[in-house]
Amino acid sequence: MDDNIISTSESEQMYLLSVAMINETGQEQPISISRLAEKLRVIPVSAHQMVKKLSKKGLLNYEPYKGVSLTLKGSQIAQRVLRSRRLWSVFLTEKLNLSPKEADELACHLEHHTTPELSERLATYLNNPRTDPLGNPIPDGKLAPNLNQGVQLTNLNIGSKAKILRIPGEKNTRAFLKNVGLIPGAEIQLQGLGEGNELLLKINNHNVYLSPDVAAQINIQKLNKTIPKGTASAYDKQQ
Repeated sequence: MDDNIISTSESEQMYLLSVAMINETGQEQPISISRLAEKLRVIPVSAHQMVKKLSKKGLLNYEPYKGVSLTLKGSQIAQRVLRSRRLWSVFLTEKLNLSPKEADELACHLEHHTTPELSERLATYLNNPRTDPLGNPIPDGKLAPNLNQGVQLTNLNIGSKAKILRIPGEKNTRAFLKNVGLIPGAEIQLQGLGEGNELLLKINNHNVYLSPDVAAQINIQKLNKTIPKGTASAYDKQQ
């Protein structure tokens, strides 16, 4: 097993994992101690003690009165454990017919005892899935650190492009988004907004309309690409 994983306890891994998962929601960094404690269901004093410990080990950046963020090393550990969890979730759901919730709970235990080699065999066996049953992205095997987890789709400016990082966990919503091509890794472009703030997105040369409620659940990474001025008026022409 990886030396970094061996040198961290399950409890320490859960803290790193929790920071990574909060990042996925697009929450601004650094993350407050109180928010981290809430995620882990522990008291803030306990969270503060563990944060200081992980900071000394070089796994978390801790800014007093502000919060925490993952270091490069901390992110690599979190992504490796998260990859194992979500691969197990896919296996337990697809092969053993567990519900997504049951699979995630069991995978939470298996993740801490899974070697990188086993993760890769599991990924190959499952045909390298990109998301888990709850719609969360599965980190790739290269484990490139992902310190910037993006923002909500509703924060995208008209004319700008973005890459989908995460989609909602509700089954019917995920099925709809997948059907229209909105999956993790897909590139989109915001064409305009409707009177009720519906978003008009361009993906794979076709347009998709999303309600603001659904858009708020989608996490994106903004890309440094924009469309020519005036293109956004395409939405108005379709009204």
